Amino acid sequence: MFRSLPPRHSSDDARVLTNGEYWDRRDIVDDFRTEPFVYWYERYLVDVVGRMLPTGADRACLIHVVGCGPGREIPFIHSAFPNSRIVASDMSYHMIEACSANLRKWNCSQWVELRCQPASGLHGERELADVVFTFGNLLTFVTPASERRKTLHALRTVLRPGGIIAGSVHHRWGRLAKSAFFLAQTLLHALRLTSTAVGTRIARTSRGATWFHYFNSAELGAILQNAGLGPATIVSLARLAHVMGRPYNLFTGSNLLLFAARAQ
Repeated sequence: MFRSLPPRHSSDDARVLTNGEYWDRRDIVDDFRTEPFVYWYERYLVDVVGRMLPTGADRACLIHVVGCGPGREIPFIHSAFPNSRIVASDMSYHMIEACSANLRKWNCSQWVELRCQPASGLHGERELADVVFTFGNLLTFVTPASERRKTLHALRTVLRPGGIIAGSVHHRWGRLAKSAFFLAQTLLHALRLTSTAVGTRIARTSRGATWFHYFNSAELGAILQNAGLGPATIVSLARLAHVMGRPYNLFTGSNLLLFAARAQ
């Protein structure tokens, strides 16, 4: 099932859109794949989470998939945690619409509850979750910093003590142009020549512009810890690829940060 109300949003592409407006655009929703898939590093995270759970993956009962989009990762997550019920949520009405259609097509809807709501609106219920997944770089798209703190505290409230949160975010360091931008921003901020928070920038695409936030390991670890999630295991995509013997070019890849942390 899914419950939602259609959001209000503007069609004015000239201004900077809120994250909710940006991700609810029909053309952006249509850009996403409509078949189940996960990236190799997401498979790695799912495996890590299964090993971190004290009772094992087979005994996980409830999993939240937050920022689920059209649901492309849900079948794989359920296959890794076969006895789980999944609550999948997204702030975009049109993403949830697409997810609902996909789950019916993939014969997955019987063990998934869909919710149209922002991550910051989640709250603890009678049954707390064993795992929260935030694939798709969810926290990158949550601005400003106060909303990120609110979001992480909300995610902590849906986790049982000892439960695991895992996901990915965009890294400040990687492609040369990106690294140069954030190095310059850091220097300008230190000199008090800009008031924009370090790591935050307007992302402009052919579909519109909105605010994104890019992390480094120290910042990501600190906000997780402050929300009662940690200590966190954090690794960059480039480092993980090196350890696993996979080819990866730091200077052309996005070099995400992957994380997993335990609810305290």
